[in-house]
Amino acid sequence: MLSYLILTVFLVTLSSLSQAQIAKFIGGPQSVCVNQPVNYDSGPALCVESYWRVKHNGVTVLDYGALDTRCAPYARPYTTYLNNVIDIRVTPSICALSGRTYFYMYNNLPITFKLPGTYTIEAIPKGRVEGIGSGCNNAQITVQVGPQTIGSTISGATAVECNFGGTKIYSVPANPSATFTWSADAALNAAMQSQSGNTATIKFNSTSNTNASGYVRVTVTDCGVSTTRTLLVKRTAPPSGMNGPYNICVGSYGSFQAVDFSGTNYSWSVSPTSIFSINPNGSNASVNAFGEGSGVVILNYNRPCDNLYMTERRGIYASNCGYSMAADTTTTTLMVSPNPATDETQVSYSETTTDYPVKIRNSFNKVVAAGTLRNGKFRVNTRHLPAGIYIVTLEDKERGVISVRMVKN
Repeated sequence: MLSYLILTVFLVTLSSLSQAQIAKFIGGPQSVCVNQPVNYDSGPALCVESYWRVKHNGVTVLDYGALDTRCAPYARPYTTYLNNVIDIRVTPSICALSGRTYFYMYNNLPITFKLPGTYTIEAIPKGRVEGIGSGCNNAQITVQVGPQTIGSTISGATAVECNFGGTKIYSVPANPSATFTWSADAALNAAMQSQSGNTATIKFNSTSNTNASGYVRVTVTDCGVSTTRTLLVKRTAPPSGMNGPYNICVGSYGSFQAVDFSGTNYSWSVSPTSIFSINPNGSNASVNAFGEGSGVVILNYNRPCDNLYMTERRGIYASNCGYSMAADTTTTTLMVSPNPATDETQVSYSETTTDYPVKIRNSFNKVVAAGTLRNGKFRVNTRHLPAGIYIVTLEDKERGVISVRMVKN
């Protein structure tokens, strides 16, 4: 009776297992060197036999249905036909004969990788234990075989902009079978803060030599083969210098530029504001002139990373640039009324016998309105114009170009 119960439980267990997928696995190293014999085992025990499939960089070099499986009485190598990529050594105890061209070695794969690269090993259950093995899944493992080829460059900052320095992170592609040794040239005045395999954190110390340069280096040793990569790094000078015009025509603008360094704050100003205005944009600025006279453009640098504060100044002068400027009074030959303008204004000229071309420019010297003055008058719709200072010019062949300033409210 007891034997009957044990047999019943065993059969029920087999039936239950055959209905479920059994997780198969492969055990063995995932990082090895070429010409290093290794073994891979598949399990669990319920999946007692496996066919093996091996791929090298995505190309199949061993397939369970494509190799001669004849066994020798002694251990002999089985080498695939694809450029000696791998060696398989089979002993009589694990060699299986088959009338078909299947190649399997139960749950053990003794293999030697002949070429570096990425290998994929797959164990395919044969399913011969009372149908239980048919419920086993395939198992797969990826193996990196060295020495691996590392990237041609180091990734990381090539410019250290702060005198104070700070930390920068450098890296090369990961390789689990390799060791990495990092260093930095003495000229960089840097120290290794930390390194973890293919990544290093380097601290650049304070230095007065802001034009120094040197190399960050890493030596990668994989399977006895060492390769060194370098990256040129420069300690850059603090931002200095301002480019821009010294003379600006009234009614026009001048563009000013500073050296653009990341992490630097720029503060622009101009004086006097009675004849100049400024439009800042980071390391650039535009200065508008709407009256004659001299002034100064001022740029303050602030670089928080090393508490750097600097000031640049440039003297400027606003002139008529050859234009004959007429005052905004009724005694001048060219007048705008009303001035300031709102929705509409009229341009008047004392000479009424000839037609004259008229143009209106904004503070960026862009023509925003144009027309012909006839009988000494020209009406302009100013409703669409933004508030600001405008220059009205009239071309008189006898007197030259005559201009007058117009204000739009």
